[in-house]
Amino acid sequence: SADGDDQRGTDMARDEADDPPTGADALFDASGRLEPFAGGWSLEPFVRDRGRLLTWADADLRPALRVPGLPIPQTTWTLDSLRLTVTACAVGVPGKAAALIEYRIENASTSTVSDTLLLAIRPWTVDPPVQQSGDSAGVARVREIRFDGRLALVDGMHGVASLSAPIATGAASADQGDVVEWLAQGRVPPAVRMVDPHGRASGAFAYAMTIAAGQSHAVAVLVPLHEAPTESPVRSDEASVQRFVNGVRGVLEERWRTRLSTVRIDLPDSTVLATFHAQLAHVLVARTDSTLQLGSRAGASRPPGDGEVVARARQSPV
Repeated sequence: SADGDDQRGTDMARDEADDPPTGADALFDASGRLEPFAGGWSLEPFVRDRGRLLTWADADLRPALRVPGLPIPQTTWTLDSLRLTVTACAVGVPGKAAALIEYRIENASTSTVSDTLLLAIRPWTVDPPVQQSGDSAGVARVREIRFDGRLALVDGMHGVASLSAPIATGAASADQGDVVEWLAQGRVPPAVRMVDPHGRASGAFAYAMTIAAGQSHAVAVLVPLHEAPTESPVRSDEASVQRFVNGVRGVLEERWRTRLSTVRIDLPDSTVLATFHAQLAHVLVARTDSTLQLGSRAGASRPPGDGEVVARARQSPV
């Protein structure tokens, strides 16, 4: 859902509401996991702090929109004195779109910490089994993972381009153990290429972070929605990556402000107004050409009934 208040995720496959359909719909959920296409594998964050592997289940989760009213979702993990904020947005054009994901760890303690951010490629969908059908609901097939520098290729057709430089990468087969088992032991699998005939391969990027008290450190990745990743578009130093991320988000935020400003509403409660704008943006994101629908996944096949705004919007193209 566009307001990010449940585990089903946020559609973010199109970077303009009036673009033709891209044929790919990524999901980003309240725990910060990304599923780049329907039924596909997921990219899931973990944090290793003082010998402990921390997951979304260890955190207080607070999903939100980065800017009230604009469809740029983020979620924040609070882990004692650490905060991990994961922000997702779309970049590119129809047929060449990608998800840009930033992972920022803030150190709210009074001393410097040395932690490791881990991004795992896992053979599980973000869309829960209850939203799917068939015996394989919730399971994604990943036969091969191959790492090449800052790139991870998944089955040769999809993958991840890390904008930031990892300190380690590696993949494992199901027989060798899920990658999370390796991460819990403080290790990344040693193989840079793994083929699993059972389709249960998994792998991970590892990033070292030394963060002074009151400071933060971020890494970012691009996940193409239609094709295999290519060379990272920026240098891997933090300043270059941050300029790229800020530039992309700045353009996207201004584009959505312009888009939503065509509807003027005056309300005394700014939070209500932001909620209306967020729902309007969700209607536009989920559209297919001039056809509006409740969502781009399960909502695409359901008749209207979740709100008068969608029913009325269907009466004429936007």
